[in-house]
Amino acid sequence: MIEVASVSPDGKLEAKYLNPQPVHVSKAEARRENDALAVLLELTDRGYPGSYYTLTYFPSEDLLRGVYHHLGLQQNFDVTFFRLAEEPPR
Repeated sequence: MIEVASVSPDGKLEAKYLNPQPVHVSKAEARRENDALAVLLELTDRGYPGSYYTLTYFPSEDLLRGVYHHLGLQQNFDVTFFRLAEEPPR
């Protein structure tokens, strides 16, 4: 799960990665690529030796889709992240 709290004007993301426990995010940024929003999320933690996600946001589907680059295994995995519905205020 990726949780994005905010995006600054310079493209830095305040993001958390949970799998299911928190994993340290060493780099998180967003940028415009052609007409799309591209997201980079780099993980540096135990079991995450700089592995990273390169994702594209698809507004029509409200999802992030891309590739997880697992450096420990030297493999790439296709991934999709769907937005979770927010809980209604109590």
